[in-house]
Amino acid sequence: MDSRSLYGKRGLRTRLPIEDKSDDSCLSDSEDDDVVPYHHTHARVSSSSSEDEDEDAVDETSASRKRAVRWKKNGCQEQREVPPWESALPEADTVRAPIEYFKDFFDDNFMDNIVEQSNVFATQKNPNKGLAMSRDELDQFLGTVTFMSICRLPRSRLYWAAESRVPTVADTMSRRIDAVPGEPDIGATGNIVLKLSQNIQPGLNHLLFCDNWFTPLKLFSSLSKKDVHCLGTVRANRLQGCPLPSDASLKKKGRGSFEEFETVVDATKLIALKWYDNRAATTLSTFAGAETVTSVGRWERSKKMTVHVECPSAVSIYNKFMGGVDQLDALIAYYRIHVRSKKFYLKIFFNFVDMVVVVAWLLYRRDCDAVGVPTKQQMNLLKFKFYIATCLLKENKDTAKKKGAGRPHLWNRSLSARKKEGP
Repeated sequence: MDSRSLYGKRGLRTRLPIEDKSDDSCLSDSEDDDVVPYHHTHARVSSSSSEDEDEDAVDETSASRKRAVRWKKNGCQEQREVPPWESALPEADTVRAPIEYFKDFFDDNFMDNIVEQSNVFATQKNPNKGLAMSRDELDQFLGTVTFMSICRLPRSRLYWAAESRVPTVADTMSRRIDAVPGEPDIGATGNIVLKLSQNIQPGLNHLLFCDNWFTPLKLFSSLSKKDVHCLGTVRANRLQGCPLPSDASLKKKGRGSFEEFETVVDATKLIALKWYDNRAATTLSTFAGAETVTSVGRWERSKKMTVHVECPSAVSIYNKFMGGVDQLDALIAYYRIHVRSKKFYLKIFFNFVDMVVVVAWLLYRRDCDAVGVPTKQQMNLLKFKFYIATCLLKENKDTAKKKGAGRPHLWNRSLSARKKEGP
């Protein structure tokens, strides 16, 4: 009895040589019926109905494929106007205390959520050793790290050491900040921008600027439907099928040369522009293009003089508004929380605290200017941060010195360690 009649034919993973000239006879039954193409095939009953179903499936698959993004070069650039902002900044009647600006971002609900989730996370990591953190302890922790960003020491443990003890820190937190290893799991995609832009009120022509990490085409299309207009630098590999000129070709044309392309994605018009200064820069926007072209001064090293270079409108607008981001980064760097930690989320949290303090100070300065407070009477960033740290450390808290001798002397610690090790 032939085993094939009982179990059926089994596909063999055998590669067949394919000739250049083939006819239908190659598809007919050969002497060796067991030899089949490389991919595994199953026995099927051939009928007209099954063939029709296969054809329908192929049609549906081809129709569901994504359409390629087609870019076209703009021969004559049209002048585009920046959408006028239809909202307004809130008017300030008085200048509030610095801690009140800080609590605009770290409100009670947000702080309570941090306490709750921190306790839950600690319990999940080790059920036998809960964190049991309270709201007052979180306030003191924020005040401590804010104060440490102003009064810097080379190492965090020196704030508790006897030789360099800082009472403001050591009396508030009796324990030092330890570093515990953690596994990061961070992904930067356009979903981050969509999440952060949920609070932007639609229909008011807000302008959103971002760098080349957050400029996918679908993100700009989604935000444009909410009347949130975007402009940012973009990487060339994210512009699907856009025939951008090479850097060498633009360099031959000279500084200030550019080319503009446009396409439509989900009924949203996108404008890509590549401009060459001392190097190439590519922008993507839903509202800004090349026109109106202005000129900027650039130092020409070979000629040893300043020359005027053409600058497209998209580049000028981007440099104008992204300067605020550069200023924010510079202000954060002045008094950054430098507590070393291997926990990736602590680094994110500390950077968030620094950012909130700087933004709160900028809001304070804006209110002072609106009310008419002279610049000399306004708090600088250092004094503003001192005020917030003091309020978080001392406001409605028991300022009595806590029990505990603090960290021992460095030489005592080394001596006790040697005693444990033995002679």
